[in-house]
Amino acid sequence: MQKPEMLIYRREEASDSQILNDVSSQLTEIASRGTRLALGTQKLALCEVIQANQDALELARSGMSIAQEFTSRIVQAHSVKDLAAAFRDCGHEQMERFHRSYEHLFTHGHEILEASTGLVMTVIHGEGSNKPIPKMGLAAEKNASVSRLSCL
Repeated sequence: MQKPEMLIYRREEASDSQILNDVSSQLTEIASRGTRLALGTQKLALCEVIQANQDALELARSGMSIAQEFTSRIVQAHSVKDLAAAFRDCGHEQMERFHRSYEHLFTHGHEILEASTGLVMTVIHGEGSNKPIPKMGLAAEKNASVSRLSCL
């Protein structure tokens, strides 16, 4: 028969190894969550760079289109009334473009907020890494007239 002191020591030893295993698994989980957060943040940042590039190109494209139409309408104008109509119509198109741009900006801001919140919630709740990071580009999918890359 073993001495009671030895039994207590072995129980403490077993609990220490169990504690070490628990701490090790918790540290592994924390590192995994941190890695998922860092990689998800990098992916969202890359998507933002791509989206900003596409938006800048679309803005330049639409601006050139309006300038080209304005120039052609001035060339075709034969009176002051035609010039005034060209200014009015092209100014109206410019305002519509600004309106669409600001709508896109607010929609995109909402998408960024949803994607960031989804990423943080995924990491906080420790859901598996097989779940994808929330997709972005919903406004681009709604705007079928402009082809855009979607961040996956």
